[in-house]
Amino acid sequence: MIRVTLFKYWKKLERAEIVKVSGQFGKTKLYKLNEGSPIVKKIIELELLLGEKAANELTEKQLLIEAKQ
Repeated sequence: MIRVTLFKYWKKLERAEIVKVSGQFGKTKLYKLNEGSPIVKKIIELELLLGEKAANELTEKQLLIEAKQ
């Protein structure tokens, strides 16, 4: 299912320059995430913020559990 979805949107990812060709092995193209893309930079920034928020919530939960003991 995931593979089908990936192939469905792959050309859009290329056009938006979210992924780019990093090399070629025979007829097979190798791709990598285009970390220079403003879109990718925002996605990475969002991922870091969400990770930080989840870590903070987990820490707060742990502190509440420890305070109850």
